[in-house]
Amino acid sequence: FLFIYIYGPPFHAFPFSSDKLIHFAFLISLFFYPHRYQQLIRYPIVSLTMLIQSLTIVYTLVLYLFTPTNYNYIVQNLLLLTEVIISGLFFVALYLEWFRNDEEKEFDFFLFAIIMIGAVQAVISTVGVVNPQFNRFINNELLFYEKSYNFGIQYRGFGMSDDYFFTMPVVQGFAMVFCLFYVFKEKYLYLIPVPFLLLSISFNARIGFTPVVVFTVLSLVFLVK
Repeated sequence: FLFIYIYGPPFHAFPFSSDKLIHFAFLISLFFYPHRYQQLIRYPIVSLTMLIQSLTIVYTLVLYLFTPTNYNYIVQNLLLLTEVIISGLFFVALYLEWFRNDEEKEFDFFLFAIIMIGAVQAVISTVGVVNPQFNRFINNELLFYEKSYNFGIQYRGFGMSDDYFFTMPVVQGFAMVFCLFYVFKEKYLYLIPVPFLLLSISFNARIGFTPVVVFTVLSLVFLVK
């Protein structure tokens, strides 16, 4: 679920991005398991965020009534509320329920989950780089992209994602940072995904190295101190 939620690979079999199924499931859970969200709404930052976003939607609706030229802003704000805020709260609610009164386990599970999905994506990317035929099958047969985007992924599009040029490499970068974090804690098994993550970032978009660079600089600063 987390892999599809973050990367959203646009499978050919669906008329929409695969992450939409996850968002729909989360919206359904809002009605059947409201208690999971009620505990989060009590936090001021959460309630304030949802209030601001709801007011923004109302504002764009009123604006559209007076100037009915473009409804894209309404759609974007609705998607932000449903696909980002509510779906994000669902994951937070699950973590709170699974790891009650154990913040350390909750933190480790979150990092481990990002590392795992990043590692899976990195292995797919590596196989695609080594075997161009496998990569063409993914991009042309298994997944579906707009023609304008299809041109770019001929040269940089290794893995399974709806965004090879920002979202995917940045997530890979964070997965690599979390691996290095555990390596510094002498858990050397987390070195195994690092070469694959390096390759998946290098062959897609080097903006994914930004989290790694920031982490390295901060680590050096704290080590010097």
